[in-house]
Amino acid sequence: MYGRDGSWVVVVCTLAAACTSACGVIRHGAVSGLPQPGASGELETYIEQVRHLSVSAAPPLPSSETLESRDGHLREALKALQASPTADAHLRVAALYRRAGVLDQAFGHYQAAATIDRQSAAAYEGLARTWRDWGRPDLGLADAWRAVYYAPDSPEALNTYGTLLMALGRPDDAARTFSRVTELAPRASYGWTNRCYVAFERGALDESVGFCRRALALTPELTDARNDLALAYAAGGDLTSALAEFERGGDEASGQYNLGIVLLAARQFAPAAEAFERASMLRPGWSAAQVRAAQAHRHVVALATGTQEP
Repeated sequence: MYGRDGSWVVVVCTLAAACTSACGVIRHGAVSGLPQPGASGELETYIEQVRHLSVSAAPPLPSSETLESRDGHLREALKALQASPTADAHLRVAALYRRAGVLDQAFGHYQAAATIDRQSAAAYEGLARTWRDWGRPDLGLADAWRAVYYAPDSPEALNTYGTLLMALGRPDDAARTFSRVTELAPRASYGWTNRCYVAFERGALDESVGFCRRALALTPELTDARNDLALAYAAGGDLTSALAEFERGGDEASGQYNLGIVLLAARQFAPAAEAFERASMLRPGWSAAQVRAAQAHRHVVALATGTQEP
Protein backbone atom coordinates (compact mmCIF):
# COMPACT_ATOMS: atom_id res chain seq x y z
CA MET A 1 0.00 0.00 0.00
CA TYR A 2 2.90 2.35 0.74
CA GLY A 3 6.50 2.33 -0.40
CA ARG A 4 9.55 2.11 1.84
CA ASP A 5 11.13 5.40 0.92
CA GLY A 6 10.77 6.62 4.51
CA SER A 7 7.81 8.97 4.07
CA TRP A 8 5.27 6.69 5.75
CA VAL A 9 7.61 5.86 8.58
CA VAL A 10 8.21 9.51 9.38
CA VAL A 11 4.49 10.27 9.54
CA VAL A 12 3.68 7.21 11.65
CA CYS A 13 6.43 8.03 14.13
CA THR A 14 5.13 11.57 14.48
CA LEU A 15 1.80 10.30 15.76
CA ALA A 16 2.96 7.10 17.42
CA ALA A 17 3.50 8.94 20.68
CA ALA A 18 -0.25 9.27 20.97
CA CYS A 19 -0.64 5.50 21.42
CA THR A 20 -2.28 4.55 24.69
CA SER A 21 0.72 2.40 25.65
CA ALA A 22 4.38 3.26 25.33
CA CYS A 23 5.50 2.32 21.82
CA GLY A 24 9.12 1.76 22.75
CA VAL A 25 11.88 2.83 25.07
CA ILE A 26 13.64 5.43 23.01
CA ARG A 27 11.24 8.19 22.22
CA HIS A 28 13.10 11.49 22.74
CA GLY A 29 13.93 14.14 20.18
CA ALA A 30 17.23 15.96 19.80
CA VAL A 31 17.44 19.25 21.66
CA SER A 32 17.71 22.29 19.43
CA GLY A 33 20.22 25.04 20.01
CA LEU A 34 23.03 22.71 21.02
CA PRO A 35 26.10 21.71 19.01
CA GLN A 36 25.15 18.76 16.82
CA PRO A 37 27.63 16.14 15.62
CA GLY A 38 28.58 16.51 11.98
CA ALA A 39 28.40 13.70 9.48
CA SER A 40 32.13 13.04 9.78
CA GLY A 41 32.67 14.26 13.34
CA GLU A 42 33.90 11.96 16.07
CA LEU A 43 31.56 11.13 18.92
CA GLU A 44 34.25 11.99 21.45
CA THR A 45 34.42 15.55 20.13
CA TYR A 46 30.67 15.97 20.36
CA ILE A 47 30.62 14.51 23.86
CA GLU A 48 33.18 17.02 25.06
CA GLN A 49 31.20 19.88 23.48
CA VAL A 50 28.13 19.12 25.55
CA ARG A 51 29.67 17.70 28.73
CA HIS A 52 30.20 21.09 30.37
CA LEU A 53 26.53 22.00 29.87
CA SER A 54 25.41 19.27 32.29
CA VAL A 55 27.27 20.68 35.28
CA SER A 56 24.62 23.23 36.24
CA ALA A 57 21.62 22.02 34.24
CA ALA A 58 20.17 19.50 36.70
CA PRO A 59 16.69 20.50 37.87
CA PRO A 60 16.63 21.74 41.48
CA LEU A 61 15.47 19.51 44.30
CA PRO A 62 11.73 20.20 44.58
CA SER A 63 10.97 19.27 48.17
CA SER A 64 12.24 17.49 51.27
CA GLU A 65 9.45 14.92 51.25
CA THR A 66 10.82 11.37 51.15
CA LEU A 67 9.51 7.87 50.72
CA GLU A 68 11.05 6.60 53.93
CA SER A 69 7.78 6.35 55.83
CA ARG A 70 6.26 3.94 53.32
CA ASP A 71 9.24 2.26 51.65
CA GLY A 72 11.03 -0.06 54.02
CA HIS A 73 13.71 -1.00 51.49
CA LEU A 74 14.61 2.65 50.99
CA ARG A 75 14.61 3.30 54.70
CA GLU A 76 17.03 0.44 55.31
CA ALA A 77 19.24 1.48 52.40
CA LEU A 78 19.47 5.02 53.77
CA LYS A 79 20.42 3.68 57.18
CA ALA A 80 23.13 1.55 55.60
CA LEU A 81 24.35 4.57 53.67
CA GLN A 82 24.58 6.63 56.82
CA ALA A 83 26.55 3.89 58.54
CA SER A 84 28.89 3.35 55.58
CA PRO A 85 28.78 6.01 52.84
CA THR A 86 30.36 3.92 50.08
CA ALA A 87 29.77 4.18 46.34
CA ASP A 88 27.79 0.94 46.39
CA ALA A 89 25.59 2.24 49.18
CA HIS A 90 24.82 5.39 47.19
CA LEU A 91 24.03 3.25 44.15
CA ARG A 92 21.52 1.17 46.10
CA VAL A 93 19.75 4.30 47.35
CA ALA A 94 19.83 5.88 43.89
CA ALA A 95 18.27 2.80 42.30
CA LEU A 96 15.42 2.80 44.82
CA TYR A 97 14.72 6.50 44.31
CA ARG A 98 14.77 6.04 40.54
CA ARG A 99 12.39 3.09 40.77
CA ALA A 100 10.04 5.32 42.76
CA GLY A 101 10.30 8.08 40.17
CA VAL A 102 12.14 10.54 42.44
CA LEU A 103 14.73 11.42 39.84
CA ASP A 104 16.27 14.41 41.61
CA GLN A 105 17.26 12.31 44.63
CA ALA A 106 18.44 9.47 42.38
CA PHE A 107 20.61 11.91 40.44
CA GLY A 108 22.24 13.22 43.60
CA HIS A 109 23.16 9.75 44.82
CA TYR A 110 24.48 8.68 41.42
CA GLN A 111 26.65 11.81 41.48
CA ALA A 112 27.88 10.94 44.96
CA ALA A 113 28.76 7.40 43.84
CA ALA A 114 30.68 8.74 40.86
CA THR A 115 32.56 11.16 43.09
CA ILE A 116 33.65 8.35 45.42
CA ASP A 117 34.44 5.89 42.63
CA ARG A 118 35.36 7.70 39.43
CA GLN A 119 35.46 4.41 37.52
CA SER A 120 31.95 3.31 38.49
CA ALA A 121 30.18 2.37 35.27
CA ALA A 122 26.95 1.88 37.21
CA ALA A 123 27.09 5.44 38.55
CA TYR A 124 27.67 6.96 35.12
CA GLU A 125 24.96 4.81 33.56
CA GLY A 126 22.54 5.92 36.28
CA LEU A 127 23.34 9.57 35.58
CA ALA A 128 22.83 9.02 31.85
CA ARG A 129 19.48 7.30 32.39
CA THR A 130 18.33 10.11 34.65
CA TRP A 131 19.23 12.77 32.08
CA ARG A 132 17.37 10.74 29.47
CA ASP A 133 14.30 10.44 31.70
CA TRP A 134 14.42 14.20 32.29
CA GLY A 135 14.20 14.66 28.53
CA ARG A 136 17.82 15.83 28.19
CA PRO A 137 19.65 12.99 26.45
CA ASP A 138 22.13 15.53 25.10
CA LEU A 139 23.44 16.10 28.62
CA GLY A 140 23.54 12.40 29.43
CA LEU A 141 25.65 11.31 26.46
CA ALA A 142 29.00 11.93 28.15
CA ASP A 143 28.01 9.91 31.21
CA ALA A 144 26.73 7.08 28.99
CA TRP A 145 30.06 7.11 27.13
CA ARG A 146 31.96 6.92 30.41
CA ALA A 147 29.83 3.97 31.53
CA VAL A 148 30.74 2.09 28.35
CA TYR A 149 34.38 3.10 28.69
CA TYR A 150 34.64 1.56 32.15
CA ALA A 151 32.42 -1.44 31.32
CA PRO A 152 32.80 -2.11 27.58
CA ASP A 153 31.19 -5.55 27.81
CA SER A 154 28.18 -4.49 29.86
CA PRO A 155 24.99 -4.93 27.82
CA GLU A 156 23.13 -2.62 30.20
CA ALA A 157 25.63 0.21 29.79
CA LEU A 158 25.72 -0.24 26.02
CA ASN A 159 21.94 -0.29 25.85
CA THR A 160 21.68 2.99 27.72
CA TYR A 161 24.35 4.48 25.45
CA GLY A 162 22.39 3.32 22.41
CA THR A 163 19.15 4.90 23.60
CA LEU A 164 20.87 8.26 23.96
CA LEU A 165 22.49 7.98 20.53
CA MET A 166 19.07 7.27 19.04
CA ALA A 167 17.51 10.16 20.92
CA LEU A 168 20.16 12.49 19.52
CA GLY A 169 19.49 11.51 15.92
CA ARG A 170 22.32 9.01 15.39
CA PRO A 171 20.38 5.90 14.31
CA ASP A 172 23.33 4.26 12.55
CA ASP A 173 25.51 4.50 15.68
CA ALA A 174 22.56 3.34 17.79
CA ALA A 175 21.96 0.35 15.51
CA ARG A 176 25.59 -0.77 15.85
CA THR A 177 25.43 -0.32 19.60
CA PHE A 178 22.23 -2.35 20.00
CA SER A 179 23.68 -5.06 17.76
CA ARG A 180 26.53 -5.38 20.25
CA VAL A 181 23.98 -5.52 23.08
CA THR A 182 22.29 -8.55 21.56
CA GLU A 183 25.66 -10.20 20.94
CA LEU A 184 26.53 -9.86 24.62
CA ALA A 185 23.04 -10.66 25.94
CA PRO A 186 21.09 -12.59 23.28
CA ARG A 187 18.35 -13.48 25.77
CA ALA A 188 17.77 -9.91 26.94
CA SER A 189 14.57 -8.71 25.28
CA TYR A 190 15.39 -5.01 25.69
CA GLY A 191 18.19 -5.24 23.13
CA TRP A 192 15.95 -6.80 20.50
CA THR A 193 13.19 -4.29 21.26
CA ASN A 194 15.54 -1.39 20.65
CA ARG A 195 16.88 -2.98 17.47
CA CYS A 196 13.25 -3.31 16.34
CA TYR A 197 12.55 0.37 16.90
CA VAL A 198 15.77 1.58 15.28
CA ALA A 199 15.07 -0.57 12.21
CA PHE A 200 11.54 0.86 12.11
CA GLU A 201 12.90 4.41 12.25
CA ARG A 202 15.28 3.63 9.39
CA GLY A 203 12.49 2.13 7.26
CA ALA A 204 13.85 -1.44 7.41
CA LEU A 205 10.42 -2.90 8.15
CA ASP A 206 11.23 -6.58 7.61
CA GLU A 207 14.16 -6.30 10.02
CA SER A 208 11.97 -4.43 12.48
CA VAL A 209 9.34 -7.18 12.46
CA GLY A 210 12.00 -9.85 12.93
CA PHE A 211 13.66 -8.10 15.85
CA CYS A 212 10.35 -7.46 17.61
CA ARG A 213 9.40 -11.09 17.21
CA ARG A 214 12.71 -12.07 18.83
CA ALA A 215 11.93 -9.76 21.76
CA LEU A 216 8.42 -11.16 22.17
CA ALA A 217 9.65 -14.75 21.99
CA LEU A 218 11.75 -13.94 25.04
CA THR A 219 9.21 -11.76 26.86
CA PRO A 220 5.67 -12.20 25.47
CA GLU A 221 4.19 -9.59 27.80
CA LEU A 222 6.55 -6.84 26.59
CA THR A 223 4.19 -4.03 25.56
CA ASP A 224 6.89 -1.88 23.95
CA ALA A 225 7.88 -4.63 21.52
CA ARG A 226 4.24 -5.50 20.86
CA ASN A 227 3.34 -1.94 19.90
CA ASP A 228 6.51 -1.47 17.85
CA LEU A 229 5.66 -4.66 15.96
CA ALA A 230 2.18 -3.29 15.31
CA LEU A 231 3.62 -0.05 13.97
CA ALA A 232 5.99 -1.97 11.68
CA TYR A 233 3.07 -3.98 10.30
CA ALA A 234 1.04 -0.82 9.80
CA ALA A 235 3.92 0.92 8.05
CA GLY A 236 4.05 -1.98 5.61
CA GLY A 237 0.32 -1.74 4.94
CA ASP A 238 -0.74 -4.81 6.95
CA LEU A 239 -3.38 -3.14 9.12
CA THR A 240 -5.03 -6.44 10.07
CA SER A 241 -1.84 -7.69 11.72
CA ALA A 242 -1.25 -4.24 13.25
CA LEU A 243 -4.67 -4.28 14.92
CA ALA A 244 -4.11 -7.82 16.21
CA GLU A 245 -0.82 -6.81 17.82
CA PHE A 246 -2.26 -3.62 19.30
CA GLU A 247 -5.04 -5.66 20.89
CA ARG A 248 -2.60 -8.23 22.26
CA GLY A 249 -0.67 -5.37 23.84
CA GLY A 250 -3.73 -3.97 25.60
CA ASP A 251 -7.48 -4.41 25.28
CA GLU A 252 -9.78 -4.17 22.28
CA ALA A 253 -10.56 -0.52 22.94
CA SER A 254 -6.87 0.41 23.05
CA GLY A 255 -6.26 -1.62 19.92
CA GLN A 256 -8.93 0.29 18.01
CA TYR A 257 -7.63 3.62 19.31
CA ASN A 258 -4.05 2.86 18.29
CA LEU A 259 -5.21 1.64 14.90
CA GLY A 260 -7.05 4.93 14.51
CA ILE A 261 -3.81 6.79 15.20
CA VAL A 262 -2.07 4.82 12.46
CA LEU A 263 -4.92 5.40 10.00
CA LEU A 264 -4.96 9.10 10.85
CA ALA A 265 -1.24 9.27 10.10
CA ALA A 266 -1.88 7.56 6.76
CA ARG A 267 -4.58 10.19 6.00
CA GLN A 268 -7.24 7.48 5.87
CA PHE A 269 -9.65 9.70 7.74
CA ALA A 270 -12.94 7.82 7.36
CA PRO A 271 -11.55 4.47 8.59
CA ALA A 272 -9.73 6.35 11.35
CA ALA A 273 -12.99 7.92 12.51
CA GLU A 274 -14.63 4.48 12.58
CA ALA A 275 -11.77 3.06 14.65
CA PHE A 276 -11.98 5.90 17.19
CA GLU A 277 -15.75 5.50 17.40
CA ARG A 278 -15.39 1.76 18.06
CA ALA A 279 -12.86 2.56 20.78
CA SER A 280 -15.30 5.04 22.34
CA MET A 281 -18.13 2.49 22.24
CA LEU A 282 -15.94 -0.18 23.82
CA ARG A 283 -14.87 2.24 26.56
CA PRO A 284 -17.74 4.68 27.17
CA GLY A 285 -16.69 8.12 28.31
CA TRP A 286 -13.19 7.89 26.81
CA SER A 287 -12.74 11.55 25.91
CA ALA A 288 -9.49 11.06 23.97
CA ALA A 289 -11.19 8.64 21.57
CA GLN A 290 -14.13 11.02 21.16
CA VAL A 291 -11.83 13.96 20.42
CA ARG A 292 -9.88 11.93 17.86
CA ALA A 293 -13.10 10.73 16.20
CA ALA A 294 -14.29 14.32 15.84
CA GLN A 295 -10.91 15.33 14.44
CA ALA A 296 -11.03 12.56 11.84
CA HIS A 297 -14.59 13.48 10.87
CA ARG A 298 -13.55 17.11 10.34
CA HIS A 299 -10.87 15.90 7.94
CA VAL A 300 -13.44 13.79 6.07
CA VAL A 301 -15.73 16.82 5.66
CA ALA A 302 -12.83 19.05 4.65
CA LEU A 303 -11.79 16.63 1.91
CA ALA A 304 -15.37 16.25 0.67
CA THR A 305 -16.00 20.03 0.51
CA GLY A 306 -12.55 21.06 -0.62
CA THR A 307 -12.06 23.25 2.45
CA GLN A 308 -9.10 23.30 4.76
CA GLU A 309 -9.19 21.43 8.09
CA PRO A 310 -9.59 24.00 10.90
